[in-house]
Amino acid sequence: MLRVLHLIPGRARLRFDAVKGHPELGRRLHTHLEAVAQIKRVTVDTRTGSVLLLYDARALKTPAFLDEISEALSKIFPNHFAPGRLRVTIRQLKGKPELARILEMRLAPVHGIRHIEIDPTNGSCQLVYDSTAVTSPVFLDALSDALRTFLPRSNLKKLLTLAGFRWR
Repeated sequence: MLRVLHLIPGRARLRFDAVKGHPELGRRLHTHLEAVAQIKRVTVDTRTGSVLLLYDARALKTPAFLDEISEALSKIFPNHFAPGRLRVTIRQLKGKPELARILEMRLAPVHGIRHIEIDPTNGSCQLVYDSTAVTSPVFLDALSDALRTFLPRSNLKKLLTLAGFRWR
């Protein structure tokens, strides 16, 4: 659904496969993301599905910014985005229910996570979390420790940074 292609403070290039070849969907995505106050510029390329976001880098430290982005994306992709919710596919979990249970046990005690759903048939993992906990270093450390086994450090850093977690 969503891949992070490039991420530096204040600039993110994302890939939304659903937008590829769908100009109307691209226009809607542009409109909703452009409405987020701290986003300075949005560029959507429906030929490739690429979305470039230029934003105030300080905004990532605020739960409100993340909730606004999730809210904007949920208007177009309601099954994938909502404030306080992160959905990611972890390929290593696909077809391995025992690994899914291990990850669930690692995530369950993380303070700030309200609900965990892992589907080992496709590797889909959904976390419902307290969006005010996102900027807490304790939350980030616990979440990254739990996911580190399943995601390479570079992908983990991109994922958590995109989701608004402050990386040290």
